[in-house]
Amino acid sequence: MGEEVMTDYQYETVLKSIILILKGCKDLDEAQKKIESLLKENKNNEDA
Repeated sequence: MGEEVMTDYQYETVLKSIILILKGCKDLDEAQKKIESLLKENKNNEDA
């Protein structure tokens, strides 16, 4: 599999999403768990 290149728009969208997650969490641990959950959910969708 080749290297995937992220566009500036995609990069900005990812960073904005991270900011939204951080703003919605009480602490860093909660934010980390939410991001890990999103990664797991995305992996499950790719496998389906």
